[in-house]
Amino acid sequence: MNLTSLVSLDIGQNYFSSTSELNLFVHLSSNLQVLRLDRNNFNGPFPFKMFEKFRYLSVLDIHGNSFNSSASMLDSLCNHSSLVVLDLSFNELEGPLPLCLGNLTSLKVFDLKINRFDGKIPSELGYLKELSYLDLSSNSFNSSIPSSLGKLRKLEFLYLNGNHLYGKVPATLGQLSRLKQLSISGNSLTGEISELHFMKLKRLKYLGFSGFVELRVNPQWIPPFQLSVTYLDLSKNKINNVLPSSMKNLRCLIEVDLSENKLTGTITEWINQELSQLRMLTLRSNSFYGVIPSSFKYFKYFYYLDLSENQFTGTIPEWIGEVSQIEELRLRSNSFYGVIPVQLCQLPYLKTLSLANNNLTGYIPDCLL
Repeated sequence: MNLTSLVSLDIGQNYFSSTSELNLFVHLSSNLQVLRLDRNNFNGPFPFKMFEKFRYLSVLDIHGNSFNSSASMLDSLCNHSSLVVLDLSFNELEGPLPLCLGNLTSLKVFDLKINRFDGKIPSELGYLKELSYLDLSSNSFNSSIPSSLGKLRKLEFLYLNGNHLYGKVPATLGQLSRLKQLSISGNSLTGEISELHFMKLKRLKYLGFSGFVELRVNPQWIPPFQLSVTYLDLSKNKINNVLPSSMKNLRCLIEVDLSENKLTGTITEWINQELSQLRMLTLRSNSFYGVIPSSFKYFKYFYYLDLSENQFTGTIPEWIGEVSQIEELRLRSNSFYGVIPVQLCQLPYLKTLSLANNNLTGYIPDCLL
């Protein structure tokens, strides 16, 4: 018997596992609009072909299962112009994406993360003008980033990290004026990143650009996102010499990772009391020198500091005991000298302390023994 009035079916977050049971969907009404099968134990091929009959489908969410269909089966969805949410993440789907996915012009959420998709990122995705969320992370895409993604003017979240992408980062991404989070870390991208790549990113809160490119901006450059960005990851790039002086104006920063670059100079120029929200700072493997800035003691929420493998000098300051929330303090492989301050014993949440390969002398505080 057909459920001719059924328009929404949600059986997510259960323990269903038999894929054969999905064949029963053939009896569902063609008026079905919402189907959620997320976070079950389904495995095997997903019957995408069956969904050609559901021409009014607006939400298809099968994330968090073990479906292993070929991506070519997705062409069964390409005529679903009413589809708004397509979440296939956390499965074992594989192969190159069909170009006809560019026909899904009503799509707002497109999530494919943590699968086995490969091949090119279709430039046709640039036709999805309503898209606000695009996540292709943790797959095996091996192409350049299509410049057409810069046409997605409603896009707020873009994740391309953890693939095998190569070539230059298109400057068109700098036109995504609504973008709040951007991550393209963990690829094999090359070339330079300039002011053009950030031109209209005034709303950006999360920026993950780790491990590929050379940042070339004017030392006096003022980022358009200076009043919004909270997370900044520029690690494992080729950033030379000193940081732009405008870094000190990024007052909303919470987490910063600049490790494994070629940065030099002191950090007192851009680490100041105005960065009062800072909680995590990683500067490992650079050429910074000078002393630990006293402004750190004003960071009430500071829980992670990694200055290891630099050229910092001076003593480990006694005021370190005032940074009461610190959990990890990594100062190894510098030129610190003097004694280990007993004030470290005042840090109730300290879990990791790394002081190896310095010039420290004297006694080890009892609390560390």
